[in-house]
Order: sequence, then C-alpha cells, then structure tokens
Amino acid sequence: MDLTKFQSPPKPIVKPIIVPKKPIIKKVVKKRKIKKEKVIKRKKIVQKKKILVAKEVTEDNNTTKNSIKSAQEKMKKKIAKLKERKRKNRIKKAKEAKRVKKIKELKREKKLEATRKRLAELKKREDKLKKRELKYQRERARIKHQRVSKTYNSALANTLMNGGQAKSYKNMNTRTLNANSSSRLINQLYGKEFNSYSSQEKQFLKRNLSLIHRLTQRALSRNGYPESAIRMGEEGVNIVSFYLHPNGNITQLKLDKSMGHSSLDNNTLRVIRIAYSNYPLPSVKTKIKFYVNYTIN
Repeated sequence: MDLTKFQSPPKPIVKPIIVPKKPIIKKVVKKRKIKKEKVIKRKKIVQKKKILVAKEVTEDNNTTKNSIKSAQEKMKKKIAKLKERKRKNRIKKAKEAKRVKKIKELKREKKLEATRKRLAELKKREDKLKKRELKYQRERARIKHQRVSKTYNSALANTLMNGGQAKSYKNMNTRTLNANSSSRLINQLYGKEFNSYSSQEKQFLKRNLSLIHRLTQRALSRNGYPESAIRMGEEGVNIVSFYLHPNGNITQLKLDKSMGHSSLDNNTLRVIRIAYSNYPLPSVKTKIKFYVNYTIN
C-alpha cells in the first residue's frame, strides 16, 4: 500500500458555539391614573350698558351648586332693584313735572289776579275822579256866580275880578290831548337829560306826562285865580319839578322857573300838593316836569 498518495481526511469544521444572550428584563412601570377634575360651569354676572346679564364661563374651581344658585338669586335681586329704581325715577319725574306745572299755573293766576285788581283800582279811581270833577264843576259854577255878583268902584276892577282865572282846561284840551303832547313836553323840558332815564321812567313819562299836566291845570282852574294877582294883573308861566314815587308820594317839589310873582308861585306849589293824589303812579321813582300857565281872560 502506497502511503505516499495517502491523503489524510479534512479536519472537521467545528461550528462555533453560540452562547445565547441573557434576556434583558425591562421593568414595567405602572402609570398612575390622574383623576380629571370635573369642570363646573357657573354663571358670572357682568354689567353691559348698565343691564345685568348672565354669562357662562368656565373656571376650574370647586364651587358648588349652592353658590351658583346664590349668584343667580343675587343677580335677580339686582335686576329687580334696578327695575324698581327706574320705576321710582319715572314716578319722581312725573311728580316733579306736575309740581312745576302747578307752580307756573299759580304764578300765571297771581299775575292775572294782580292785573284784575289793578284794573279794578284804576276804574275805581276814574269813577272817584269823575265824581270829584262833577263836584268841583258845581262848586266852580257857584263861586263864579258869586264873583259875578260882586261890584267894585271901577270898571277895570270889575273886569279883572270877575273875569280872571287860570288858563281854561277847555282851551288846554286841544293842545295837550293829542298823541304828541307828552313828547313835546319832554323835548321842551327834559332835553338830553331824558336819555339818561331808565326804560320804565321813559315809558311812564311818554304815557302820563301830558295827563299829569292836564290834571294840574284842571285843579288850578278849580282852585281859582288868586285875587291879589287879579288886582295886580299878574300872569305868566311856571316850570315846576318834583319826584313822584310808586306809593303816590312826591318829594323835592320846587319851581325850576319862577314868574317873579310870589302869589302865583305859592299858588302853584299849593295846587300841586292838592292835585298829586290823582296822578297816575309809576313803577319806579320818576322825575316830573311840566308848565303851569296863568292868564287873565
């Protein structure tokens, strides 16, 4: 046997031993269950345009149902109070309007009553003035009759004593009763001073100065011409001034222009003290000026 050609058998291939890996044991971590808190809805009170409304909001809180009910009750009470306040305000405004209306009506009624009283007083004065005028006319006629019956040593004395008198009211009538008589007197006697007067004084003078002048001349005619002035043939014009008060009194009576005849000057002042009680009354203290005329017919 030829061993040279002998081949040894191949070595057996040894497979590597696989050592199994140790399994990794994972620890199981138990998750804790988180309890979700219940979200409780409650109504929140908000103010919008002064009206209370309920608005649902979500808040994470532990308010109970009782707190929600109490909040709702409070809201209802506030709304009820607001309505009650509005109702009371309406009633108050209505009462105030009625009160103001009543006050206005009372004021209007008082004014009307005062006007009625004033008119009644003026009418009473007018009637009284008419009665006085009638009485004075009768007395004047009687005195005139007595004067005519007197006789004096000379014809001139008879003429003067029986014919002399203050300027006749009838002769004055055509001059003073026209619409422009007061304005004419104001222009002649007051001048620029008139511009400094108040509107009440101006209005009173424009309406009544002519009337005051006529009343004075009428009283002068009734009172008669002073006999001493008739004997001396004295005549002329006085300018008199004084302040007329709302209560009917007169103050600072004086002659702005004297005639130089004491009998006539004194007679003018005496006649005005008699006649002023019939003058119309101003609303404010007013300065009066006018002429007093003396002529022997």
